[in-house]
Amino acid sequence: MAQAYNRLSPEFRQRLHVTRYIVGYKKEESDYLLKFLYDHIALSQDLQARVRWLPGTVVVWDNRVAAQSALVDWADGQRRPSGQNHAPG
Repeated sequence: MAQAYNRLSPEFRQRLHVTRYIVGYKKEESDYLLKFLYDHIALSQDLQARVRWLPGTVVVWDNRVAAQSALVDWADGQRRPSGQNHAPG
């Protein structure tokens, strides 16, 4: 369905599959549809997991099936804790 190109992740040396166009569609149609889908993922609030950070808060998600986008919706100077750990497997 979609044509992807392979690139190695610099951190993990694993293949990334990034969609460039959809086979069988004109370039303009493919670009429009992909933009719609990417915007839908990034901007749809019903697809978001929003967390109110409190001491001891732990959040876990599966990066293999997740698309992340950052929202800058906090007050200037407000501390935003973040961390990242990767489990094998």
